Amino acid sequence: MSGLSSAMSAAQKVGMLEDTIECLRCQLMEQEHREREKDNLRQEALELRRAYEDELEGRVQAQQRARRLEEQLRDAGLAMQAVQDEHAEASSKLEAMGDNIAALKDQVARQQKALKAASSRAAGNASVRQSLRLPSMRVPMQLSVATMDGEDMTGVQV
Repeated sequence: MSGLSSAMSAAQKVGMLEDTIECLRCQLMEQEHREREKDNLRQEALELRRAYEDELEGRVQAQQRARRLEEQLRDAGLAMQAVQDEHAEASSKLEAMGDNIAALKDQVARQQKALKAASSRAAGNASVRQSLRLPSMRVPMQLSVATMDGEDMTGVQV
């Protein structure tokens, strides 16, 4: 009986070893499964990080574009201000020219009036001379016209 009991004991030990091996195999499969899950989680975390970095880079680029646009807008505003200043200066010069032209017109009108008066007097003097039979005396007359800036406008018709 001792042989039988030893055989049974050996069979029990083999069965226990087979159970232990099966248990270890299950534990190994579970551990491999957990490792795959960890790898999947790492991969997902890596993808999320890349997406975050891409999003962050996109935001940085958008901010840079916004800064460039703000600079362009500021430059355009400065250019527009310069054009407005030039326009105001040109308008001022045109207004001054208009004033000069009006003054010239007034001066020409006064000179024409004076010329008519002088012509009337000369005509009156001529008739008086004729009646008195005095020799005719001619006085040369020259009109000189200048702008307020001193530009000679003699001979220019307005």
